[in-house]
Amino acid sequence: MMSSVRHLKTKNLAIWFLFLLFAVQACEEKPGEKIFLAKVNDAVLYNTDLEDYLGSFRFEKKFRSEFIREWVKNELLFAEARGQNILQDSQYLNLVEQMQKELASAMLLKKFFYENDITVSEIELRGFFEENYKEFALYSDAVVLNLATFHDKKDAINFRSRLLKKSWKYVTEISGESLHFKLNELEKLFYFHEIGNLTVMRAVKNMNPGEVSIVLESEPGTFAVVQLVQQMDKSEIPDFSFVRDDVKNRYMMIKRQLLYEDYINSLYSKYDVEISRDLK
Repeated sequence: MMSSVRHLKTKNLAIWFLFLLFAVQACEEKPGEKIFLAKVNDAVLYNTDLEDYLGSFRFEKKFRSEFIREWVKNELLFAEARGQNILQDSQYLNLVEQMQKELASAMLLKKFFYENDITVSEIELRGFFEENYKEFALYSDAVVLNLATFHDKKDAINFRSRLLKKSWKYVTEISGESLHFKLNELEKLFYFHEIGNLTVMRAVKNMNPGEVSIVLESEPGTFAVVQLVQQMDKSEIPDFSFVRDDVKNRYMMIKRQLLYEDYINSLYSKYDVEISRDLK
């Protein structure tokens, strides 16, 4: 029980510490005209603080009101904590010190990776895929689709009629802005659960490769046209083009990890580090 209470206190303290940190940033970064919203003792909340925390939602009354109420509650609790000397408590000071270290470390790494941006070539990605192709085997049945959605049913009908004579890519390119696409996916790999829409998924399951669906009302006010390009079975290895984004994400993750490890090793040589032999 005591462990749960301590965990809750630690969590709340972390949230409050972050709140204070960003509040200070907000005051420093917004020097424009300030409109008073609320205060607790010497702590004051201005409209500029809402801009930082809520963005465009600051214009929504319910979000503004909820944020202000929570701000007042937190300030009241902080004032009472200060009154009860919590800020001098050794446990509190240890937690603050630890959070300062973690926040500073996170900001340092963000700066480091920003200054050491990783770029990769298509040759690297293809090489990584060919060496590790088994890792990209499909974990369930999948399909490759061309999928377009529209707000206007007439646009969807017009688009489909053009597909009866020309390819999807050709029709998309020559249509330009004459057709107002809501979404247009070209030869994209989907697991069935990723299709997301039951109407589209049912249509796809009853189609043959190359077939174009009728215009489907996938949801109220949204009209879809889908073409089944290819069916793929579980454990099949897809072509590189279908999993390129996944390949890039994994490759970048590995490169980033190696960069991180090199950075840590450089810090070992920069600072005085000693580890007990009993831990090695």
